[in-house]
Amino acid sequence: MVDPNEQCDDGAGNSDVLSGACRTNCQDPGCGDGVVDPTEQCDDGLGNDDTIADGCRTDCTNASCGDGVVDSTEDCDDGVNNSDTIPDACRTSCSNFSCGDGVQDSNESCDDGNQNISDGCDDSCVPEVCGNGVTQQYERRYLSVSGGSAQSCGIMVDNYINCWGETLVGIASTKSTPGGEFSLIEIGGAHACALGLLGDVSCWGANDVGQSDPPADLMVDVSAGLMDQSCGVKLNGEIVCWGEMDYGLGVFPDPPAGSFSKVAVGGDFLSLHGCAIRDTGEISCWGDNDTDQLNAPAGTFTDISAGSNYTCALATDRSISCWGNNDLGQTNSPAGTFVEVSSHFSHSCARRDDDEVVCWGSFNDFGELDAPAGPFISVDVGFAHSCAVRFDNSVVCWGDDSLSQATPTPGPYETCDDGNTVGGDGCDETCTPEICGNGVQQGSEGCDDGNQIDGDGCDSSCQIEFCGNNILQEGEECDEG
Repeated sequence: MVDPNEQCDDGAGNSDVLSGACRTNCQDPGCGDGVVDPTEQCDDGLGNDDTIADGCRTDCTNASCGDGVVDSTEDCDDGVNNSDTIPDACRTSCSNFSCGDGVQDSNESCDDGNQNISDGCDDSCVPEVCGNGVTQQYERRYLSVSGGSAQSCGIMVDNYINCWGETLVGIASTKSTPGGEFSLIEIGGAHACALGLLGDVSCWGANDVGQSDPPADLMVDVSAGLMDQSCGVKLNGEIVCWGEMDYGLGVFPDPPAGSFSKVAVGGDFLSLHGCAIRDTGEISCWGDNDTDQLNAPAGTFTDISAGSNYTCALATDRSISCWGNNDLGQTNSPAGTFVEVSSHFSHSCARRDDDEVVCWGSFNDFGELDAPAGPFISVDVGFAHSCAVRFDNSVVCWGDDSLSQATPTPGPYETCDDGNTVGGDGCDETCTPEICGNGVQQGSEGCDDGNQIDGDGCDSSCQIEFCGNNILQEGEECDEG
C-alpha cells in the first residue's frame, strides 16, 4: 500500500538496482539514482556531470555534439553556438571550421565547398589566379572564347588571353599573343584583335596590309574581318577601319557616319561587307551586295555577327534574323528566343535563353553544327569548328580539330607566381618564368624563338639579329647602333 508520504511501494519488489522499480525509500525511479531506467540513456548517479568529457549528463542523456562539452570524438563543441554558416565557428557536426566546408573563414580567401582544383578556388582555399603569390596547378578557365580559321582564343578568368590551334600565322603562338587584361577578343582569317579593359585595342597575327595595326583610339567594340580588314567602334560611337580596303572586285568603302555600339566585318576572297548597330538599335551595312548582304531587316537589335557573305543579328525581342548568302542555309536561323549569336564563314551558332546552343548552315562535314548539351555562358564559331564556355568556365569545342583548334590548351597553368602580374621581374604577367629560349617573348626580350641559338633571326640572348641594333651578334665584326 502506498502511504501518503510515499511515491510508490511495491513491498518486497522495491529495489535500488532494478530498472524502473520503486526504490527502497518508496520513491519513484528518477535521473540521478544510479540506475538506467527505461526513459534514460545513462545514469551515473552522483557522477552525472554537464562539464566532463564523455560523461553522463545531469539529464541522464549521453554525451553528444551540441551539449557544449568537447568529447573524445569531437574537435569542438560550442553548444547552441555551433554553426555551419558563421565564419570560424565550430560546425554543427562538432568539427573545426576548415577549407572546403563552404564558409569563407578568416584564414581563407575563398571556400567553394570542396577541396578540388580547377574550379576557381584551389584545394587550400586560395583563388586560382595568377599574381596571388601561390604557384598553383589548375586548368585554364574562361570568360569568353573566339573561333578563327584554324585557331581559337579565349579570355581567361584573370582577363588574360590564351590561344590554341594552328600557329603559322602567329595568332595562337605564345610569342605573339599580347599580354595585359582584355574584355573581348575577335579572331579573323589570319589575324586577331582584342579590346583591353580600358578600351585600348591590340591586334596580332598576319599584318602584311596593316590589319594588325589598329589606331590609337579607345574603343567599345572591335571586329577582326575574315579577310584582311578590321573595324572598331570608338568611344564617340564612330566606326574606324584598318587593313586592306582595296580587295577582290572592288573597294571596301568608308563606314557610314553616325553613332554605333557594335560592328561586324564579313567577306570572302571576292567581296567584303560590314554591318553595325546604331545607338538607336537599327542596323546599317556597307560594302559589296552581290548576295544581298547589305539588306539588313528593319527593327532594333542588340548583337550582330558577320560571316563570309551573310550576317546574323539578335533582335530586341530576342529572335534571330539573318540575311545575305544562303547557299548552305546560313540565313535559315532557328525560331525561338536567344541571348547571343555568332557567325563565321558558312555556319552560325546561337545560345538560347535556356543557355543551350543550336547551330545552322554549312555542310556539317566536321560536326561543327553538332553542339553538345549545355548549359553555356558564351558561344563562338570558327571556320569549321565551334567553342562554348560552360558555367564552370571550362571550354568545350566541336567540329574540325585537324590543327588542334578544337582542343583547348590544358593545364597545369602556373610555373611561377611572385605575387603580381608585372613582367620584367623573373615571372611574367601570365605566371611564366622569364627565360630566354622558352618560346615566350617576355620583359626586355626582343624575340624568343624557343631556343638560345645564334644565326636564326633571334640570337642566344633573345634579341633580334640585325645590323645596327648596337649588339655584336654572330656574323658581325662590329655594331655601334
